[in-house]
Amino acid sequence: MAQIKTLYPIIVSILVFCVILIYKILKSRIKPKKDKKITFLLGAGASAAFISKDGVALTTDYLTNSLMNPDLWDSILLDFKKYFIESKNSYVWNIDKEDVLFVLKRIKDSISTKNKPNFENLLYLLDIVVLNLQCKYDWIEGILPDFWCDKYPDVKKQAFSKSDGQGWRYVPFLAREVLIKAILDIWGDEDALVKKSIAANNLFYKKINTQFRFLNLYSLNYDPLLCESIKDIADIKNTFSGINIGFKNEDFMKAEKIIAFLHGHVGFLPLGNRMYFETNYRDAQVQRLKNIFRNDTYDTKYFDISSAGKHYNTYFISGLKKIDAFYSNPFACYMHRFSKDILESDYIVVIGCSLDDDHLILFLLNTLTYSKKKILFVTKEVAEKDKDLFNQPFIDKFIKAWHKSGDVLKIPLNSADFDLSHHWDQSNKNLINNGFAKISNNVFMYIKGTEEFYKISSIEDLFVSISETQKAL
Repeated sequence: MAQIKTLYPIIVSILVFCVILIYKILKSRIKPKKDKKITFLLGAGASAAFISKDGVALTTDYLTNSLMNPDLWDSILLDFKKYFIESKNSYVWNIDKEDVLFVLKRIKDSISTKNKPNFENLLYLLDIVVLNLQCKYDWIEGILPDFWCDKYPDVKKQAFSKSDGQGWRYVPFLAREVLIKAILDIWGDEDALVKKSIAANNLFYKKINTQFRFLNLYSLNYDPLLCESIKDIADIKNTFSGINIGFKNEDFMKAEKIIAFLHGHVGFLPLGNRMYFETNYRDAQVQRLKNIFRNDTYDTKYFDISSAGKHYNTYFISGLKKIDAFYSNPFACYMHRFSKDILESDYIVVIGCSLDDDHLILFLLNTLTYSKKKILFVTKEVAEKDKDLFNQPFIDKFIKAWHKSGDVLKIPLNSADFDLSHHWDQSNKNLINNGFAKISNNVFMYIKGTEEFYKISSIEDLFVSISETQKAL
């Protein structure tokens, strides 16, 4: 007995050692909450809910109508001509509003025969048309007019009625400035609704900032809302420096918390070979328009050259072929880090995205093979009580979100029919009763809209709540 007693300290020490060892092993496998990483991908739905004026919201339809708005073209062309005259530039630059609107209407009418026109597909075709109007054989697309039969000889006649090739070269740039003016007109810095929207966004991102060590905000929107909402959160970096430095890619890649504008921003200034950021957004537009006539390192870079030739996606990325923009910084840097963040994040939140930007959404396809992260799609839909899931009005978005994520719904093979139908029934009830549901093992959907989503206190608690609520049904 005495011998056993003498062994007690050794046994206790061994047990303590084992407990500590097990604790350390478990700790190494379970990431502390504060060290977790979250990535947001914010689409139009993240802004449209908060930005409106006189009952008109900042939507795709609004921007599409703005691109065809003669008054907006008048305003931009007036400034353009004014700064051209001030520059004392000798270039021939004549461009007439009626000629531009004629071409835009022709493009819109052509698209309307098969698809619904929007500002992105209008800009996409406008860029290509301009390349042919401006310089017939300089780029690969220049062969197209001679490749096809010339069915509409009146197109060029009308396009050049008061304009010339040198003038047309600026039209894609001016079209983007028309859209930016439309955005700034609806924004209104001192508007009470805008201030309220900034406050709501600010409160949400301050909460998220305290909950995660690594936070990545990737916006597809051009408007100022997100930038204005987080500007007092010092932890979140956009890594733009003064006028002599511009975007600092090294700082961006090293920062723990970042904000990035994947498709550009109303404050972007593409001067020479650098991108700068101007927080006075109307001044930014003035600088871009003025500097287009400079012939030095601070001239506005309104077009670039890729392997396919000339393109206009340098600071306001739109159209259906956005990938050309990602060959230069800051967009190359954005894409590099975005792919890394999507892969490494514990949580991915996609808010108000149409999921049509395949150059970005494609990264979701491989995320779940690397780690079993949680992906949440936030949208605003109505779940009808008298309909089953596959007859709900938002079913296409539901299926699209699931497909784009690449997640697999794992069920026992010996009872597939029962389990699968039961799962969809639970998802449907959860969407109707609570406005959220679990789509598959790692993919979740929230349909109460961005404004309601921003009121939640914890992202992680929301994921737990969705799973537990669905199990209880």
